Amino acid sequence: MGERVLKKHMLTDGHQKRMKFSNLLGAVYRRGNIEFLPDGDRLISPVGNRVTVFDLKKFFAVTRDKVVLVFHTPGKSREFNPFVLYRTFYGAFDDTTCIDWSSDSKLLVVGSKCMLTHVFAIKSYKNLLAYSMGGHIDAIVGAFFEHNSMDVYSASRRGHLCVWKCNINTGDLVPKPGNQENVLLAVNEEDKADVNLDSDDSLVKVSYKKLARHVFKSSKSDGESAAPELTSCVYHKPTHILFSGFDNGAFLLHEMPDFNLIHSLRISDQSIASIAVNKTGDWVALGCRGMGQLLVWEWQSESYILKQQSHHNNMSCVAYSSDGHNLATGGDDGKL
Repeated sequence: MGERVLKKHMLTDGHQKRMKFSNLLGAVYRRGNIEFLPDGDRLISPVGNRVTVFDLKKFFAVTRDKVVLVFHTPGKSREFNPFVLYRTFYGAFDDTTCIDWSSDSKLLVVGSKCMLTHVFAIKSYKNLLAYSMGGHIDAIVGAFFEHNSMDVYSASRRGHLCVWKCNINTGDLVPKPGNQENVLLAVNEEDKADVNLDSDDSLVKVSYKKLARHVFKSSKSDGESAAPELTSCVYHKPTHILFSGFDNGAFLLHEMPDFNLIHSLRISDQSIASIAVNKTGDWVALGCRGMGQLLVWEWQSESYILKQQSHHNNMSCVAYSSDGHNLATGGDDGKL
């Protein structure tokens, strides 16, 4: 890369100036091989004996109240306002509860407390702008796209799961010239509500059909009269496994799309507030806010990787280890 001398500071006309390199790893592409990194979001481009790494994450989405906001991803350089709003989606009648990206990042699926599930297109397409689906009688807890597909799974707090089949693939979406920054979605009846911006009858408009409806069967605790409510769920797309947690501390694993039960466990008598799964799908992290429990469970070997819990009552004593690296606590609940 040649000899380079780094000078952190330079005195010019009696003033001190801070110097820094610009585009140190490379310049524009001229020739040579290009390669994606394993995460799929960064591209390596060689130029002579230099290398440039381009970060391709273009957008990120957040939900606030009834609205879905899509922003441009901030760059590494300092900006006055790094969060630039790209598009706003409306349509929910109550607070949004969950959100998921399609595998190609062209679509968003959003669930809300109004029992509706919405599919939004990030960019404008002739045969799709937004589509809404009903089919539930309680708030949506989780809504997910199938891997490399526009098919959708939606799960409600009542413990019902709907499988939605799309009539086209993402490759059949027809881009529309121009751009519409703010989108207002008018939601109609249950499965019939859709918004399309193009009136060309020759296009195949996007539509969803409810392919199946399943019911979660979580075991009741002693003394429970009502069926447990679904409190959290996450879908691991590479392995097609749905992880679901309930308010009685039980969690289940189902293989999709057939909804085959492959694993079940009762970790606590407290509600499971959050679930996360690692990249391979072997480890599942479970958070129970009632007692401050944090668990990491390897479901294939049925063993704990991590098990932490805070005190359920007052803390009565505390002591450091001799090296000062560990801390032991005792509480009125009889736990150390």
